[in-house]
Amino acid sequence: MCLCLGRSLAKNSRKSASKMNKKLDDIDRGGLTSILIWVNENKEELLPGLWAISDSRISNGHSQASSLADGLTENYPKLSTMHAMAYSPSEVPRLNLRHVLSFGFAFAGSTLIGSTVREILSALLSDLEEINYYDAPELSFDQKVPSLKEVAELTGRIASNYVVSLGVHRPNSARIEVAIFGHCTRSNALRAFMLRNHQDAPAAVRTEELLVREREFFVLGDRISAVESAISAKRTLFKSDSLDWDRAPISTSRNFPR
Repeated sequence: MCLCLGRSLAKNSRKSASKMNKKLDDIDRGGLTSILIWVNENKEELLPGLWAISDSRISNGHSQASSLADGLTENYPKLSTMHAMAYSPSEVPRLNLRHVLSFGFAFAGSTLIGSTVREILSALLSDLEEINYYDAPELSFDQKVPSLKEVAELTGRIASNYVVSLGVHRPNSARIEVAIFGHCTRSNALRAFMLRNHQDAPAAVRTEELLVREREFFVLGDRISAVESAISAKRTLFKSDSLDWDRAPISTSRNFPR
């Protein structure tokens, strides 16, 4: 699955070069969850901006996914677009829904945690309302819109609470990585945030901003070094200003389990 500024993109089919086979074979063995985020501002792109792609496999933590649920395990959306919506506080009845912001959401690790955090976050953002207080400053609508960092921090609080509740019964399954990314209206910039916990402190979900313009791409999930090497090797086959170079994460990802 691939997103670009909240829109889905079709993937072009293209055969991999033979020199890539060894690196891709290293990725193919065993289960894999990978989320890739990168800036693609090629002048020939119809939708330039922040792009992301992920696999769609749910595994049982071993090298093979459960054969009893192949339809689910091979086609689960770990990458999606989310929207924040609001009504005017003075409007009764509420008829005119107003779009506040859209952003990308992706997760790796526990499917139960990732999907639950996504649903709770969606519910909270679907009915935002301005808080009125007596000395509120006069601000434009854009100035009142939550920043992407604030959305990421809210996501982290939701994830922390759910990790604690799940970890009581299944401590080994309470691992999660979440990416929140897109165009931040408040700062008028492309931004991305990664939320993750660690095995030594699973209850603490930490938030880190990914400096999207300081690296060619970011990888979340398993076998990060193998995925990075495969994409870098793929890009050596193309000119740096070509569409194929900018779309190398997509063409490389076809060799990941889906």
